[in-house]
Formats: sequence, C-alpha cells, structure tokens
Amino acid sequence: ENRECLRVRARLGETSHALRVPDIHNLHPNRKIFHVMTGYIFVLLRNGLVGEKVFAVTFACLGFGCFFGEVLRHNTKFWRNFFLSLFGAFMRSHELEDHFSGMAYYLLGMAACGCFQRQDGVMGILMLTVGDPAAGVCGVLSKRFMQKLHMRPPKGKTLMGSIGCAACCALASYRALSCASYPTGKRPSWKELLKLSSVMGTATALAEVFIPSPPLTLPLRKFPLGLDDNLILPVAGAMTYEVMKRELRISDPTFSKYIIF
Repeated sequence: ENRECLRVRARLGETSHALRVPDIHNLHPNRKIFHVMTGYIFVLLRNGLVGEKVFAVTFACLGFGCFFGEVLRHNTKFWRNFFLSLFGAFMRSHELEDHFSGMAYYLLGMAACGCFQRQDGVMGILMLTVGDPAAGVCGVLSKRFMQKLHMRPPKGKTLMGSIGCAACCALASYRALSCASYPTGKRPSWKELLKLSSVMGTATALAEVFIPSPPLTLPLRKFPLGLDDNLILPVAGAMTYEVMKRELRISDPTFSKYIIF
C-alpha cells in the first residue's frame, strides 16, 4: 500500500478497514471498468431504449438524489460506512473525505445529455465513456513507462493523457458515425467524418485538461461541491457535435443498435 492509502485509512479509521484507496496517480482498473460499462449502457439507453423525457428526468432525480446521499455521507458516520461498503472499491482517496464522489456529477451529466437532441446526447455520453478513462490510463502509463514524455500541465493532468483522450474520442466518434445510416440526407464522406471526429476528440480533450483533478470545490467541508469532468465532458461533447454537424451540413444520423458495430 502506498502512503496515500495509509494516510486515508488513518484519517477515516474503521470506515476504510477493508479498502485500498487509490489516488489519481494509480491506474485503478475497477473504476475504469465501471466507468466504461455504465457509460456504454447509458449510451444505449439514450440511443432510444427509453424516451428522451424519461431519460432526462430519471437521471436528474438520480443525480440530485446522489448529491443528497453525498451530503449524508459527509455528515453522518452511518451513511459514510454504508456508502463505502457499496462503492468504496470505485472511489479515489480524495473523494472519501474532501470531495463528493464523481458518480453524482456523472449522473447529472447524463441528465444534461438528455436535454439535447438524441444524436447530440449520444455523442456527448460516448465522449465521456471513452475520453475520461483513456486520459487516466494514458497518463498513468506514461508516468510509469515513458518518463521523458510524462509532461504534466497545470491542474493535475498529463500531456500523454490529453493526447490519449483526444485520439480515443476521435476514433470512437469516427466509428459511431461510420456505422450509422443517414436516412434524411447524403452520407458524409470519410474526409468529413474525419474532420468532425478530429474536432470532437480535440474539444473533449481540451474540456478534460482544463478541469482540475482533483476538482476545485467550495471551501465547505460538509458540502464540498465542485466542478467535475464527469459533468463537463458530456456537455462539451454534445455541444461540439451539434455545432460541427451544422458547420459541415451533415444530416442527423440513425445510429446502429450497438453504436460502434
């Protein structure tokens, strides 16, 4: 166990008795897998498995309900122990005491994408599903195996993480749009799709790099509300796609059932 794990255990005592608590510099595969799996399920839901209003309202209720649970966790020992027993394996060290967990912001990000047109919302959720884990994995691996390329800009991000985020988001965008049909207009050329996908990847990476990690929060220990990339990335992705499809005059696609195949 690293020093961060031991420090958090000492601070929280019995509430972390069975937890390994990684910080942002750990690979944390449990969190990455959970993020990708839930994100992909939410992409499928937004693609038409449930209605738009049902999607937006459901995730708004879940998001605000999660924030209420976070307030209880930060203020009562019982709810802290209960919450950690359920989700502790997916949390980072700074989320245990000093921040709300990323899940509350994640759910509100889904609700925000429910307010966009269906295709825009799908692309926004896809950017979060792919971009955030890709940035984390590439950043950690660059620190371990490519020290000369491990340049760290401000706000706790890494250059290789940002490049990985942009590349993976561009690939996911291109794949999803290539698998889609275009019943209301001409199918875009590969050059148009490449341009759109490149902008999607770049915009998502820029949004990711400008959000601090750990996020900045209000100076209130019992209500540490902050600005989290789980909320910003899907909104940035949806807005970028909406603007770019108009600029390139690309008609709205009908995504395939499973989005990327």
